[in-house]
Amino acid sequence: MDHIKTPKQLNKMILARQSIKRALGLLPLILNQNNDDAKSTIYGALCIYYARPFTESNKIGSLPKLFVSKEFHEIHCKLIKFRHNVVAHSDGDFEINDEIVNSAHIISDGENLIIEELYPYPDKNMINSINELLEYMDEKLSSLIMNCLNTNPVFQKNIPSGNYVLTLNKNSTWLEKKETEP
Repeated sequence: MDHIKTPKQLNKMILARQSIKRALGLLPLILNQNNDDAKSTIYGALCIYYARPFTESNKIGSLPKLFVSKEFHEIHCKLIKFRHNVVAHSDGDFEINDEIVNSAHIISDGENLIIEELYPYPDKNMINSINELLEYMDEKLSSLIMNCLNTNPVFQKNIPSGNYVLTLNKNSTWLEKKETEP
């Protein structure tokens, strides 16, 4: 998708960018976290936010698979697969690879060892790859959105400085000045 042609497509891109921005915001939390359970939980949230624009929706649809550059296809597929098979659904056949750290919490009662939890989360190399993917996606979505706004006749008039709310419905798009709170 090189151009946004309808309000529905613009809405899809704005929502996709929001999800990507949220995923980007979670990366530093994984890196700065010492608790394996917390790292795993944050990584699960990151996968959910990342996968959201690529998961079919009855209302606005998903981004096309070709939206992601071939350069990032492998890491994209890993995030989607982890979301589908580990975070959103339980798939006992899912293989965790060398890029995912497995940290199991083991409890001993003096006679038996009990595995309480398994905390999968990405290693630093995978986090770097995820960061590159997310930054690429953010830039691509931002560019599409800004291109749409800068070429749409609705926005071709001189707009005074200020804060605006972009409103989209099925057939039209418009800006309304956002009232500032005192």
